[in-house]
Amino acid sequence: MNVILIFTYGVSLKQWADSGLLSREISLYNKMISDYKLKYTFMTFGDESDIPIIENPNIKVLPIYKYIKKSKIKSINIIKSFFVPFVLKKYINDSQLIKTNQLSGSWIGIILKQILKIPLFVRTGYNIYEFKKIQKKSIFVKLFYFVLTKASLRFSDIYTVTSETDMIKIKKMSKNVKNISILRNYVSTLQVKKNKSRHKERILSVGRLDSQKNYKMLIDLFENSKFEIDILGSGPEKYDLIKYADSKNVKLNLLGNMDNDQLMNLYDNYYFYITTSLYEGNPKALLEAMSSGCIVLCKKNPNTMEIIDNGFNGFYIDNDKKTIQLIEKILNDKNLKNKIVENSLKTIEKNYLIDKIANEEFEIYKILTTDK
Repeated sequence: MNVILIFTYGVSLKQWADSGLLSREISLYNKMISDYKLKYTFMTFGDESDIPIIENPNIKVLPIYKYIKKSKIKSINIIKSFFVPFVLKKYINDSQLIKTNQLSGSWIGIILKQILKIPLFVRTGYNIYEFKKIQKKSIFVKLFYFVLTKASLRFSDIYTVTSETDMIKIKKMSKNVKNISILRNYVSTLQVKKNKSRHKERILSVGRLDSQKNYKMLIDLFENSKFEIDILGSGPEKYDLIKYADSKNVKLNLLGNMDNDQLMNLYDNYYFYITTSLYEGNPKALLEAMSSGCIVLCKKNPNTMEIIDNGFNGFYIDNDKKTIQLIEKILNDKNLKNKIVENSLKTIEKNYLIDKIANEEFEIYKILTTDK
């Protein structure tokens, strides 16, 4: 079976590589190829430089801007993207299934489905329409994603989300939706190194340096304390966060980006992983931290509530100094610490390991392509 994977609009393989996401994002497809003998065509929003990045012979890279000239004007590129299926159809006419990596760009999949007469699998990692509402984007942006969500539900053969919360909200957008399903994010392994020395006074957080991640709250939690905060990621709030941490007398270490394989080893150095995100989809970094034996503390929101059971496999935190007291309590109670880690690993093993998610995805492929 040959599957077309349409990348998120505007995203290239080079961007995955530069941001350190390549090994994480491609691991599922390497697994699918290895276990189920599939082939993929990656339709990326890159140019010729995307082609040598992937070495797997069962993945063909089809960079859109090798075949269509990229404009410096964003709106023109969006218009051009509607013609992509017609330009590239001759390179993918031996495919049996179309999959999107996110909702953004799904219009290409919808058009391709009409041209190639094959099933369309729209995968979403988060509810982008809901995100745009929370971010108070313009009415035109919100309308665009509302219409795109409705159209993708209408024309896809299956539409997947990563959480119950997203499913409930999207079902409210369209009556009688029957093709929506949950396909959660994954982690590749459970890797807890026993007797590994971990930082007791340094906290790890991972994510883009922007308002969604709410890092100022994280800094406030450790104002004038002995704890250091290490954040892995990049983004527009970098210098603002540095100044804010200085004003709160907090040692803040911004680690930039790193490859996901390196990140998985980094988790092993920390007892505590904290996320203060205001809203999430199905947060991959949180799941990875749990799989590496970190104790997760997070802000309570509908999506984290689907993963964290307070006091069982992690803890909820708020804007107060009780967080430091909680950390001290955990550090001084070996049984509590071991219990939380053990329950975290059980959570990951039950719901989020790549073997389980790959099998669920393959079952979707089989259902969609049977008698097609």
